[in-house]
Amino acid sequence: VVYNANQLAKIVSKKKSLQNSLDYCNIKLARDPAKRPTKK
Repeated sequence: VVYNANQLAKIVSKKKSLQNSLDYCNIKLARDPAKRPTKK
C-alpha cells in the first residue's frame, strides 16, 4: 500500500539519477585510458 505516491516518486527518481551517475563514472573509468585524449 502506497501512502504517499509523490514521496515514492521522488525517492525513485533520486535513486535513478544516482544509479545513472554511478554507471557513468564506472564506464568512464573502465574505458581504456590509453585511447583517451590527454591534456596538453
